[in-house]
Amino acid sequence: MIKQLGLWLVLSSKLLGAEPISINHESFNGQNFGLEASWLIGELSFDQVRSSDAKFFRSDRDLNSFGFSAKTLWAKYQFENSANQPRTFYIFDNLIQNLRIQVYKNQQLLGELYPHDSLRKRIIPVQLEANTTATIYIRKDIEGPLRQTWTFWNNRDALHHRMMSYERNWGVVIAVFAMSLFFNAILFTVYRSRVYIFYSAYILTFAFSATVQWSMFPLPHADHWFMAAGVLCQMMIALFSLDFLDIDQRHPIFRRAMLIVVGIDFLVLPLAVFNLIALTRIMVVTVSLGSVLGLVLALMIFIQERKSHQLIYTVGFGVMLAGSVVQALVWRGFLPQFSEHFLWYAGMLENVIMIYAIAIRIANTEKDRVHVLESMNHSYAQLAKVFYPHQIELMEAGQPLEASMPIGSGDACVISFDIAGSSLIAAPGTQDFFRAVFAECGEIMMANYRQQPLQANAFRIKEMGDGFLCTVGFPFQSPHDNIFVAASDLALDFLQAFCKGLEAFDYDQAVYCGLGIAYGPVEGFYPKSPPIEYDLFGRGLVLATRYEQLRKLVLKALKVQSNIVILQDTVYRALPPEKQAAFKKFSLLEHNIVVRNDKGAQFIYYQLISQQGGLELNMKSAV
Repeated sequence: MIKQLGLWLVLSSKLLGAEPISINHESFNGQNFGLEASWLIGELSFDQVRSSDAKFFRSDRDLNSFGFSAKTLWAKYQFENSANQPRTFYIFDNLIQNLRIQVYKNQQLLGELYPHDSLRKRIIPVQLEANTTATIYIRKDIEGPLRQTWTFWNNRDALHHRMMSYERNWGVVIAVFAMSLFFNAILFTVYRSRVYIFYSAYILTFAFSATVQWSMFPLPHADHWFMAAGVLCQMMIALFSLDFLDIDQRHPIFRRAMLIVVGIDFLVLPLAVFNLIALTRIMVVTVSLGSVLGLVLALMIFIQERKSHQLIYTVGFGVMLAGSVVQALVWRGFLPQFSEHFLWYAGMLENVIMIYAIAIRIANTEKDRVHVLESMNHSYAQLAKVFYPHQIELMEAGQPLEASMPIGSGDACVISFDIAGSSLIAAPGTQDFFRAVFAECGEIMMANYRQQPLQANAFRIKEMGDGFLCTVGFPFQSPHDNIFVAASDLALDFLQAFCKGLEAFDYDQAVYCGLGIAYGPVEGFYPKSPPIEYDLFGRGLVLATRYEQLRKLVLKALKVQSNIVILQDTVYRALPPEKQAAFKKFSLLEHNIVVRNDKGAQFIYYQLISQQGGLELNMKSAV
């Protein structure tokens, strides 16, 4: 600032009619000379501004901005070459959004710049003869804010270095944007989330606007493209913010306000073609509103949820907002002209910060995912205790629970198992004894389990405190051809499991069990109201229970205490002779016994098995 002020004092004065600007001064390069210029705003011709009626005025700023007052800005300078030889200086304007820049020397048009002129072509040389003074007029036409964008140079090499600096800085900014874009493309490929589409679109539009602002490539109608990119950029960052911060029904007012801003941007986008001044004014409002809403909302959500990626997002958003404010103040002339591209440098820094915020969000998401996975694994482990593997797989595939087990009726052999006098057993570990027996019986039932076709040795219907019911043949198909043989073998296997558990229990009194096997129809169903658990009902279940309950009467008639297997007559007659030989006939009529729910039954068949005999049985059904 001190150096510039000193230069202004040396080169010129604020007063009209002051000495011309010397082009030979060593600090001439890169100066704006806004204080030394005379200004005129309005769509006037060159002849009009040269007339004595032209009302030029002076400014008290070295870098000037005049808002949206008109589409044409004129500047008038007096330059002096005090050297004894001709000298050339250069007018450099790096903003291709200008519709046109014209430079006049005295009465001659020296050159013009248009949007199709890229950075290295945006130079107009001005030659002054030795010991002469010339009046230079600069005309700027633009559909946007009228501000001074040109600088003056008397050293072509210094100007060349400035342009190289522009190109290098643009390359750094674009490299950061490209890295971020590549990062987001990978994230979208992995997570398929629209949040990365929104941010990628924001990066592309922001990088495009930076390229236009840097004048790196010729672009007809650059001002229109620049404003359209700005509108899209704001839309994408707003949509990204809504998804990134997970703004849903928790903040309906803010969400609605942000969507209104996006909607306004969408509706005014066609103005980028028809009316840039109106679009710019609207954008000032929507950008201000959207920025304040975004920053306040991010802070509120962070205060409520205390998630690190929300704080980092707020910092990045704040950097971008601060950069926008500083750049606007520079362009308006309220701050020194230390950078034409401060907004894009701030955007680059915001991009780096936002990548970090995205990475932290992903890390938190993955932690949550691992936690959920662990919870799911735990849940599946618990569900495996309740459901069969094929049921879990079908539900994972999207099938309802009700489609995972056969619905309808079928015929099956039903086994009823009960431990006699279980309530009278008074010893530590009684329940452990029961659980051990039933657990081994459960393993016996699940042996030969297959999903296609659905089969297993038996299906456990329910387990009571001292017994259980299971079916052979429905709903699981039996792996054996003869379900009657399978059921009788299973009963013996259950007995051996009981005897094995009883031996480990080491109870000092005799404990016996009874099994009843009956054949009949059963039906599978799901209840209509929770808890929805698969269940069976039917005559076969009732008959098996009734035949097992004959244990007391049969043992009393036989005057023995023993483990016993009781077969329904239908089951017995379906066994092959070698299996029948192990059972004895018992006449219900002779002992005046009536089977409830099967009053026509005349005979049953039984097999008595002692504790020692049970221990000698071979496991037949689990093989």
